[in-house]
Amino acid sequence: MSSPPSLIKKIITASEVDSKWNLRFDSILNIFQDLATSHAREMGMGFDDLMKNSNAFWVVSKIKFKITNKIT
Repeated sequence: MSSPPSLIKKIITASEVDSKWNLRFDSILNIFQDLATSHAREMGMGFDDLMKNSNAFWVVSKIKFKITNKIT
C-alpha cells in the first residue's frame, strides 16, 4: 500500500489576486505547475531524477481547466 501524497500548503499573495480578491488565471496555472512538479518528484520523476538517470525531462505543454464553482 502506497503512502498518501504530501500536503502542499500555499499562501496566496496579493500579487496573485485581482482587485476583487479573486485568484487570477495565471496564478491558478502556476499553482498547477507547482503541483505537477511536486507530484513528479514524489514519483521519482523530478527534473534531477530524470537528468541523472536518463538525461531527459518532462514539460507541461498543454493544460485545460474549467472552473465550475467559486471557492469561498
